[in-house]
Amino acid sequence: MSDDWKWWSGTNDEWYYQSHETREEAIQSLEGEGGYIIEARQDPVPLSGYFRADDFLERADETLSGSDLGHPEGDALFECSPEQAADLEKRVRAAIDAWQEAHGLKFVPAMFTASRNAEYINPDPEEVDRELRG
Repeated sequence: MSDDWKWWSGTNDEWYYQSHETREEAIQSLEGEGGYIIEARQDPVPLSGYFRADDFLERADETLSGSDLGHPEGDALFECSPEQAADLEKRVRAAIDAWQEAHGLKFVPAMFTASRNAEYINPDPEEVDRELRG
């Protein structure tokens, strides 16, 4: 987990589009019009977390069944015990983690991985008055 918390601002509470170092900067970016701020972070996501041995074995069987090597009755070739599948998953995930580390790859999602201090900031009455006077 990262400790890289930033403040974000936006016009709605579903998509924050600007990051800021401080809460005050986030509020200022709303330019008196009101909106939402939140303190959040975007931690890198490990690719290995998306490897599932069961899915991999099933895809391998499906691929093989479409070739000359598949069983004529469509039986699965790549069968193993749950313990063996868990061991495969553990080993492949470790290899993926090592590969990702070796290449310095960081996969950061667009969404927040953690958030706190969400808040609606009311519009500045003077700004609303100026807009109404046009």
